[in-house]
Amino acid sequence: MTQAVPEWYVARNNQRLGPMPIESVLDMLRAGGAGPDDLVWRDGMPQWVPLRSVPELARGANFPPAAPGVLAYSGIDPNQGAQYAGFWLRFCAAFVDGLVLIIPQALIGCIFGAMMGARAAATGTPVARSGDDLLLQTVSQVFSIVIGWLYYAFMESSTRQATLGKMACGIIVTDTAGNRISFGRATGRHFAKFLSAIILLIGYIMAGFTEKKQALHDMIASTLVVRKPPGT
Repeated sequence: MTQAVPEWYVARNNQRLGPMPIESVLDMLRAGGAGPDDLVWRDGMPQWVPLRSVPELARGANFPPAAPGVLAYSGIDPNQGAQYAGFWLRFCAAFVDGLVLIIPQALIGCIFGAMMGARAAATGTPVARSGDDLLLQTVSQVFSIVIGWLYYAFMESSTRQATLGKMACGIIVTDTAGNRISFGRATGRHFAKFLSAIILLIGYIMAGFTEKKQALHDMIASTLVVRKPPGT
């Protein structure tokens, strides 16, 4: 099996560039598109570090040795990997997201509830006893599901890679290579949560025990929830 080539990210002018192979990083340096003090990161590194402190990049660009006091990175520990978000950190993020979603979902409930009440007052039929009321209840539930889906799928596939709750907790969603996920994958991940929930929430609890802190829906969608790298 061919070993995957590490892909690098460069942080410059408040922008994150990448992923790219090391040759592309060196080409950027030679062309002046990156400097020795710009930050770099790749999967397996514990944090972003100055470019000049990574020996393989410094040698390739013929930089002078890092000045005393500059953080140096001497190598990648294959066992260290990314900083995966644990169960309780993810729980806190989900709690915040639940509070965020209460507002639009409650508003929808009030609107449809008012419609049902007005229909009952006009016809003299008790609420939720007619086919029209059942239809309104179904439409209300569908709207709530759609709002939750769009909230999670759009935000986790955005450049932020996180919902408001995840932003508050400093975590992001990535694919297994550490890259931003697509809207389609974020959609699949969201609806896979129903599987995590219907098995007595065991799918969620798995995030506290699996090697990479993956819940069942993460495994299904091939995603990770990790701490946001410094400098991004």
